[in-house]
Amino acid sequence: MKITHVLLIFLSLTLLVFSAGCGGVAQDNRKFTSTVAAAPQQMSDEVSSVQLHVEGISCGVCQTKIGNHLKKNPNVLTVEFKEKKLVEITYKTGQLTVSELQDIIKDTL
Repeated sequence: MKITHVLLIFLSLTLLVFSAGCGGVAQDNRKFTSTVAAAPQQMSDEVSSVQLHVEGISCGVCQTKIGNHLKKNPNVLTVEFKEKKLVEITYKTGQLTVSELQDIIKDTL
């Protein structure tokens, strides 16, 4: 077997293993779901913060996907993962509800 064939087989197997990891989330129809880990706190008249425990996260790529999806909403001010499955979201009070934030997370994939 030529070296190019071996290299192609190796690359194919590497991609297959990688897609079975985080990329496999979409393939096995797993969804992100979230529960409130700490009650929402109003930080000012205009800003609130909530911590959500998110199931379905398997790696940092999942965190990035969720963070980017949340940040697309102009009413989300900050997104910070405190732990692998715990995210703190700061948002504009009165513009978003916790339920809407959970829907954004659920619709990430």
